[in-house]
Amino acid sequence: MDFFQAAFDNDIKTLLKAENLLEMKNIKGQTLLHFAIFGGSIEAASFLINQGIDVNATDHSGENALFDCARRSKLELAKLLILNNANPNIANRKDELPIHLAAHRGDEQMVKLLIEANSILNKKTLDDRLPIHYAILGGQLKIIPSLMKLLKISYLISDEYGNTLLHYAARTTNVEMISFLISQGIDVNSLNDQLESPLFSAVKTGSLDVVKLFIQEEALLDIKNRRYETPFDIAVIYEQDNIIKYLDDFKLTPKYEQLVYNNQLILAVLNRDTALLKELLAKNIPLNKNKQGYDALDYAKKYKFKLAVDIINNK
Repeated sequence: MDFFQAAFDNDIKTLLKAENLLEMKNIKGQTLLHFAIFGGSIEAASFLINQGIDVNATDHSGENALFDCARRSKLELAKLLILNNANPNIANRKDELPIHLAAHRGDEQMVKLLIEANSILNKKTLDDRLPIHYAILGGQLKIIPSLMKLLKISYLISDEYGNTLLHYAARTTNVEMISFLISQGIDVNSLNDQLESPLFSAVKTGSLDVVKLFIQEEALLDIKNRRYETPFDIAVIYEQDNIIKYLDDFKLTPKYEQLVYNNQLILAVLNRDTALLKELLAKNIPLNKNKQGYDALDYAKKYKFKLAVDIINNK
């Protein structure tokens, strides 16, 4: 008899015939309770729990049955498991918790349930991602404001690689998400540890609408990463022909010329070009603030570019 199928199908009559149903596992290490949850079989799940099955038994990926509830928005089954002491803080092999998966799905009710069950709120995965990163990558704009309040974190956080929430959003094609995060004060010209702004990620992803939004918000086209590549260079490398044409055309506009002129000192700092910085300061180029309210000195301090700080302060 296939007892795993019976658990999946809510077939308690067949489950009653199993002699070792509490210890039974398949080749993936999944228990009958896992399968009852997979099938959405609340009666079978209740039966197995009443028989004494371990609600926190994990499969070979490190997941207890609660993970599938979070992954597929099975709220009532999650309540049943938690009521019977399912642990929301068991991490899988990626160091994900169920709350990460609930955030990725945009399931606010599940997130609240897990928080009520004392889920760790700011658990980082092996990729240094918080639940908020999962929500952003899942395109779950509706849950973002409430999730930020529930998790009690700032929109200005960065991961260990220097990526802001805007860097994550730029990997998607969600223009609304990106626009919202910009409205929360995240700098479109913030750099990660590869010295790349979110525009680099947008170009790699290939969404012209997202690239246009960043340009509209005065993301700088002439920032150079650690390999001294600009976003335009990235477009060429990734063969993003529509983006190449758009950027080529934009560079011919007065708006682009004005953007470069207004941000000369900022670009010199962000590109680590001390010779150019000295040259511009000698010409009395003013410390203009950009659309986000930052000037060259602000960026030099933010990125701990001490030589640039000294040059600007001693001009």
